[in-house]
Amino acid sequence: MTHRRPRVLIVSPTYTHPTNQGNSARIEAMGRRLQAAGCAVELLFYVLDWAGEDSLAQMQATWDAVHLLTAQPLARQSLATCWGLDDWCPDRLVDEVARLEARVGYDAVIVNYVWLSRALTGVRRALRILDTHDLFGSRHLLALSAGVEPNWYFTTDAEEARGFDRADIVLAIQRDELAVIRARTRAQAMLVGHPFAPERVAGGQPAATFGYIASSNPWNLLSLRHMDRAFAGRGIDWLLAGRICDLQPRLRSDPLILGPVGSVAQFYAQVGCSLNPMLEATGLKIKTIEALAHDCPVIGTTGAFAGLDACHPLHACRDADEVARAALDFAGSAALRDDLRQAGRVLFAEYALGVDLQYDRLADTIMTHRPGERRAHA
Repeated sequence: MTHRRPRVLIVSPTYTHPTNQGNSARIEAMGRRLQAAGCAVELLFYVLDWAGEDSLAQMQATWDAVHLLTAQPLARQSLATCWGLDDWCPDRLVDEVARLEARVGYDAVIVNYVWLSRALTGVRRALRILDTHDLFGSRHLLALSAGVEPNWYFTTDAEEARGFDRADIVLAIQRDELAVIRARTRAQAMLVGHPFAPERVAGGQPAATFGYIASSNPWNLLSLRHMDRAFAGRGIDWLLAGRICDLQPRLRSDPLILGPVGSVAQFYAQVGCSLNPMLEATGLKIKTIEALAHDCPVIGTTGAFAGLDACHPLHACRDADEVARAALDFAGSAALRDDLRQAGRVLFAEYALGVDLQYDRLADTIMTHRPGERRAHA
């Protein structure tokens, strides 16, 4: 007797390949873990973020099926000070998810981001899972308090909670956000972190003692500005990499500009220590876990280690000035360099074990779910 493989549909507004940004890496990792657990995984790509034909070919080679739906231009913001819950989710996406579920008979539908949660409202039998990635309720207020112009998507706490309630299970990417989600929804809240396999980079002489890799979002740019001011005139040897370089920031601290890289391993092979001066924000700082997975010591702020059980003082800097002082201490002490690397290895091992258990629980929940007819809700 053969057993049918559980079928999962992942609904994503971004590509999963290449994994050159945090959300792509998150969605790709989740699909891979579910495949490894025995699930057939299909992708419905609502194309807000296109990366070309090579990207599509990689996705088609990875997933059991890939369905494309061209994104519609965004409607006008429906609330006075922020986006309404469904402003970014058109009827045609809701209809396409319902059509695919009726045709294929999925065991689970995983929708990424609360602003696409309306895609779950037409799901009749499958387990409805919402992967939050981040908290978007009052995100604009957090940005304004940090001096960042609100951008991308942000909404109210009440609107976000309404999106959570559309799911059977809401996934939090880190522990602090799990508590917030549990307080805002009647759905089951589950912690599922971001997995990284350990990957030691080839040894050799790095191009710089320190490095910062980042995408071009406003939070990263503001963090870079703070770090540049803190580093200026201190003779700190560092390089800058990633899509943030496309912004061509004018920097007084004179870093080596590496630019965008084909793989993050190229960056970690070039530096002796990764810096993450991130301001307080939501979500998991994937670049922190990524550095630890590459056995690269990390100096960062408390925001950079949000959701992690960090205990080393250099993992809890208050601001960019403290990151600069820590960098000078690191450069001048071989004992501190060894101590920080060892602390990173312990932190990563503990985190990776926890994530493995979280994915086992998620896969088991999907595989033991018995699809049943239900009424749709808004």
